Amino acid sequence: MAKPKGKVLIVSAVAASLLALTCISACAPSGTGKAAADNASTAAATNERATIEEWRQMYPDQYASYATTGWNVDKGVRAGHYYMFQNMQQWDHANLDCMSCKTTQWDELSQVYDGSTPLADLVPEINAFFDCYVCHTDPETLEINPGIRSFDTKRETYIPDAPVGTVLCGQCHTGYTPGFDIDTIYAERGAESAEKGPDEATGALKISAGHPDVEIFYDSTHANLGLACIDCHMPTIENANGQPMTNHNASGRLTDNLEALETCLDCHTAQGVEDAAQMRDFVRNAQAELYAEGEEARALINQLGDMLKEATAAGEESEALDQAREDYSRASYNLTYVEGKHKLGNKVAHDPEEQHGIVAQAAELAQHGIDLLS
Repeated sequence: MAKPKGKVLIVSAVAASLLALTCISACAPSGTGKAAADNASTAAATNERATIEEWRQMYPDQYASYATTGWNVDKGVRAGHYYMFQNMQQWDHANLDCMSCKTTQWDELSQVYDGSTPLADLVPEINAFFDCYVCHTDPETLEINPGIRSFDTKRETYIPDAPVGTVLCGQCHTGYTPGFDIDTIYAERGAESAEKGPDEATGALKISAGHPDVEIFYDSTHANLGLACIDCHMPTIENANGQPMTNHNASGRLTDNLEALETCLDCHTAQGVEDAAQMRDFVRNAQAELYAEGEEARALINQLGDMLKEATAAGEESEALDQAREDYSRASYNLTYVEGKHKLGNKVAHDPEEQHGIVAQAAELAQHGIDLLS
C-alpha cells in the first residue's frame, strides 16, 4: 500500500467517471424530480461535492450521452472518458503523476503521496476521478471553470485568451509541458529524454509528444474563426423529447456523428459540401491523405533507424552519425506530435496545414539522415 506523507480529507463521493456538462442552457435538468435538486442544494450548502448519482439524476440525458462510446478500433479496447479510469488500471506504469491531467482529485492526492506512487495503491482512495467538476463548479449553476489544477500554470502563461470551450479540453489534451509550440515542446521533452539516456540500439533519444491537441488547434484556421473544441466535439442536439441538450460523448469520432458535422456546413458548402454525409466523406478523405503522407515519412524513418542500428552495433562514431541521430529523433517526434496517440490522420481537422507541414518536415529530416549515412 502507498505510504502517505500525511493525512488528507477527500470530500468527494463521486465513484465513477462523468464527462463535464458544458452548455448551461442545454444542460437544464430534465424531469428528474425534486429529490435530486434538493440533494444538490444540500451539497452546495454544505460545500460538499455532489455524488455521481445526484449528477446522473439531474442530467440523465447528458449522462447517457457521456456513457455512450464506441470501441477504439485502433487499439481493440473500449476507450474514452467514460472508461479512462478502468483502462488506466491496466497500465503497469500508471502512477500519481499520470493522473495529474486526468482527475480533479490529483491536487489533493499530490499533497499526500509522491508522484511515483503506483495507481494500484491509490485506487482505494480515488473516488472522484474524471467527474463533472473537471469543467463545472457545482450542479446547480453549472458555472464553467477548469477543475484540474495541474493545468493552471500553462493556461495562465500560454493561452489566457483561449475560449473556455478550448481550455476545458486543454486540461488533458495537451503536450504536458509549459511550452506551446512544436519546437519548444520538443526541446523540453528532449531535455527530459536526455536525462534518461539514448536508445541503446540506435544511439538516438526517444522523444514523445504526448497528445498536443490544444497546441495544434490553438492557432488554426478553425480557432481563428472563433470555434472552440466543444463546438464540434460537444454539439447541441435534441433529446428524445425534442429538447435541446449538449451531447457529452466528447470521446466519440466526429465522422460517426452527423449532427456534429452539421456545424461544418456553415463554411464548407463553399467547397461543394452539401450535407453532413458529404462532410463526413470530406473529412475521411483528408484523414486518408495525411495518413498516406505519414506512412511515407514513417518508411524513411524506419530506414534511417535501421542504418543507425547498424552503425551503433559497429561502434561507429562521427559528426555525421550524431546529426543523423538528431534527425531521427526529431523526425520520429514529429509523427508522434501529429498522431496524438491515435491513428495518424485522425486529427487532421485540428489544423490541416500545420500537420501536413510537420509530416513533410519529418520526411525531409529522415531523408537527410539517410543521405548522411549513405
